Amino acid sequence: MKSVALRSLTSLSISILCFVQLLATTTPYDYRQNNFVLPGHTDYVVSVTASPDNTKVATASTDKTVKIWSATNGACIATCKGHTGGVVDVKWSPDGTYLATASRDKTARLWNASTGALMRTWSGHTNAVNAVAWNSASTYVASVSSDNSGKIWSISSDTAASTLSGHSNAVTCVDWSGNYIATGSNDKTVKLWNVEVISETETAASSLTDHTNFIRVVKFSPSGTYLASG
Repeated sequence: MKSVALRSLTSLSISILCFVQLLATTTPYDYRQNNFVLPGHTDYVVSVTASPDNTKVATASTDKTVKIWSATNGACIATCKGHTGGVVDVKWSPDGTYLATASRDKTARLWNASTGALMRTWSGHTNAVNAVAWNSASTYVASVSSDNSGKIWSISSDTAASTLSGHSNAVTCVDWSGNYIATGSNDKTVKLWNVEVISETETAASSLTDHTNFIRVVKFSPSGTYLASG
């Protein structure tokens, strides 16, 4: 299948439903009139993120690019080029200024979310980078990798501020809430890291071992009180 939208992410095109219009109307709403099919990627689209103000969408693809789209009319605003391997995750910064990406080329990268310009290349992982997450202040990015580690990067530096060591297999997912980072791994554990003070090497504050298979997603509740994993 090569057309999709928010219904499937393994597609060469993405459709957007204009949620802004949906939320603004009090009359019966026909969502089919406000779908946009966004062609342009030349390989699978594997990650999608909306801007904090819901006016733009960014898509990451195994064609090694990220594209930024208008959620109002479906126009492509910018294309982020620079990765040398498929891009597997993209996340908008909470303040709307930046995009962070994870790639099979073993790097995480920082982009200008308005122009698509590359701002930083974060090298340090020794295997594919699988996911990224922002802190609430939009000043740090966490990345996780198939090299069994996570790293924390400052947007003002090319060097990792911290390394999260403790998983015994590929780290597949990450989320950040307040002073805590959660990571999930193919070692079947979820680890929590207290990063209130970021140090060069972090040790997990706790490890959750209830899963019996690989973990693909970790997600904090909006309040940060609960953590879901699967």
